[in-house]
Amino acid sequence: MTAVQPSPDTEAERDIDLIALGRGVLRLWWIVVLGVVGGAIVGGLWSLSGSTQYTATARIAPGQAFSPSGSTAVLTYLSNQTAINEIATSETTLEEAALKSGVPTSKLHGHVSTAAVVEGGASAGHAVLIDITATLAKKKQAEDAANAVARIVQRETTSSYVKEALKFYGKRIDSFNQRLTTLERRIAVLDQTLKEGGLTLNERLLLTIQLDQAQATQGQTIDSLSTAQQQQLLAQTVEQTQIIQDARGKRTQARSRQTSVFVGAIIGFVVGLFAAMIVYYRSERALAA
Repeated sequence: MTAVQPSPDTEAERDIDLIALGRGVLRLWWIVVLGVVGGAIVGGLWSLSGSTQYTATARIAPGQAFSPSGSTAVLTYLSNQTAINEIATSETTLEEAALKSGVPTSKLHGHVSTAAVVEGGASAGHAVLIDITATLAKKKQAEDAANAVARIVQRETTSSYVKEALKFYGKRIDSFNQRLTTLERRIAVLDQTLKEGGLTLNERLLLTIQLDQAQATQGQTIDSLSTAQQQQLLAQTVEQTQIIQDARGKRTQARSRQTSVFVGAIIGFVVGLFAAMIVYYRSERALAA
């Protein structure tokens, strides 16, 4: 009867090989370190090889329309950040911005972007300010392009309701000012007439009543003028989109140095690890021979 030969424990041998491999790589740690350092250096040099670019950011405050009384906000898509981004990056806007800034439209495609600035006190997702950024090869081109797009967005996101309201407030203010001029003249004439002598009691009483009425109307007109001026100011500074900050270009690298160094170090670590494994296996074979 033939004896059964026990099968070799391949899993045990594999565990022993992996342990031996790990120890061998640890003994050759300097190869891994050289790989990491070399990869980081190469990554840093790679980041310097990228072309220099300039970014310029203009900041706007989207307009918020109110009801005629000024107490209730009127919902409009024009204050939505997504809508503003669509307007800022649309072909029509880029073509107009190209004409105003002197930058070819082809260079603006993919190089104009928007970002919402959300303040802590605002509700989630509510864009209080919006940045419009242009990234180009020249500083002045980036500034001119960002400013041109910002002005187009300012115009397009100010609703016709607000524009008409501003015209209406302007007409009311002019009307109140004209009325005040007339009342001031009338009050001056009545006051001068009362100072003259030879008036009967009835005439003086009548002039006094007319003067009181003119002065009361003057006070009411001043109040109405003040209200119209406040409404106009609200429309000018809040209801229509404002450019808070003009664009100023700053130099940036096309490739991030920190990212390039980190990626280079990771690649160098992997290469160094494989190199240490190869050196270990070759040394083991040489000893076995």
